[in-house]
Amino acid sequence: KEKDEEINPFSFQGIEKAKKKQKSKSKKSSSSKVDIFSQDDDEIVQLRLTNSNLKKKLTKITSERDELILQVGKLKESLKMMRLKDAEETAALEQVTEKIEQNLQIATKRAAHAEAHVNELKKELLEVKADNSVLRQQLHGTNSAKENVQFASQQLDKIVENAKESVKKLLSDADALNLVAKMLSSYDKFEINS
Repeated sequence: KEKDEEINPFSFQGIEKAKKKQKSKSKKSSSSKVDIFSQDDDEIVQLRLTNSNLKKKLTKITSERDELILQVGKLKESLKMMRLKDAEETAALEQVTEKIEQNLQIATKRAAHAEAHVNELKKELLEVKADNSVLRQQLHGTNSAKENVQFASQQLDKIVENAKESVKKLLSDADALNLVAKMLSSYDKFEINS
């Protein structure tokens, strides 16, 4: 009895068991009597069997539907997260692009300013070179004048030295002539006395 209670009457085993019970009952009844309800019982059993199969299919379909709904929910959430991430990355990329454009504009301005400054420096360099050339010419002229002055000074020094030597010689010759004059004067006096 406990086993009979455990079996679900709507399951396949329950239906088969009901069929067997029905057959055993029909065997016990007299063969002369016809059971008018046996045909109805077979239809009920068949309906129960069909109902059980449909319930199984419905349960399976419901489970599959719930699983699909869960998967769709997960896919929707993933799609939402991907769209958010894509929007964030797009915004970040736009910011980076804008910053690069700003830096490029600044760099272009700096390059133009640097080029103008280089041109100014080139002009100043040309002016300095021209001034340097003039100064070198002036310095060369100054050096030539200095060299001329030095040469003239050296020549004057030589002339002075020569003059000094000449004066010394003249003085020496004058002394000699003076001595000769004295000697001659003395000789004349000696002759007169003689």
